[in-house]
Amino acid sequence: MSVKMILLPVVVHALFVFVLLFWGLRGSPSDRPGDRSWRDELTLPVLLYVLTICAWQTRAADFLFVIMAWIFVVLRILDAFGIGPADRPGERRPLFLIGAVVLALMWIIYAVRLILPV
Repeated sequence: MSVKMILLPVVVHALFVFVLLFWGLRGSPSDRPGDRSWRDELTLPVLLYVLTICAWQTRAADFLFVIMAWIFVVLRILDAFGIGPADRPGERRPLFLIGAVVLALMWIIYAVRLILPV
């Protein structure tokens, strides 16, 4: 897998965080979706950044890794703009939880491949 393919989801997510940041700096009411979402994008996705660097350096990043990274990034973008159901305001939406599960699976797969070279 090429370095570009491995790092592209991280670059897209970083650009997305900057878009949210500058969107939130515009001077209007906070009725817009994604107004404070850029702060949320600095928590869970940091684990994606670290995992991507580790997987790239250990040459463990393969097609499955890249596909799962893209799934995670797309879920974060959809969640930040409020797309998807939420039972109550302020409650984590299912897209956030699904993204967290995808990222956890990525870490588990990486750890297993690191410990048990296949």
